[in-house]
Amino acid sequence: MKRAVLAVLAVVILFMWLWAAVTWSVAPDRVPLHFGLSGEPDRWGARTLASWFGMPLLATGLSLGLLWMSRWSLSSPQRINMPGKERLQALPERYREPVYEALRELMAWAALETVVILALVQWGIIRGAAGESTQGVMVLVLSAAVLGSPLLIAFLLIRSQRALDAAHRKARRDGALPPLESGR
Repeated sequence: MKRAVLAVLAVVILFMWLWAAVTWSVAPDRVPLHFGLSGEPDRWGARTLASWFGMPLLATGLSLGLLWMSRWSLSSPQRINMPGKERLQALPERYREPVYEALRELMAWAALETVVILALVQWGIIRGAAGESTQGVMVLVLSAAVLGSPLLIAFLLIRSQRALDAAHRKARRDGALPPLESGR
């Protein structure tokens, strides 16, 4: 699953760069820099490399940062910040990999969601620069950020907790952890 998420992530980022490159030559001199609550541009600026290629650059940097952070934090259980961290640290090393995989997947999905939101913002910038309405695009951005993020994180945290529970059951079954006390 993680490989598919990373493949989609790479395709979306590549598409963002190509989209910015293809539309660069036809972009007007004035482009939207900010969108108000109505979803329409409320601040404009000059078309520069930074204003036009900013979203693909930000998407690339954030994705690489999130994926690096995932790899770095999982290299030592003390760096992991998750519910049940103590239970993860109590597991013998050989039982941790399924939990690590669930956490890597969580970070890959978080990177993908972030990139999709930035791609929608880029779409709004391109539409706004062309004089088209951006209201619908910004509703999608807000929906993805306000509704999508908490739901995705909750779903993936539940998956990581299930992986942790399964790892504990396996470790107990193998005798690597003491059995649970009765009443717990």
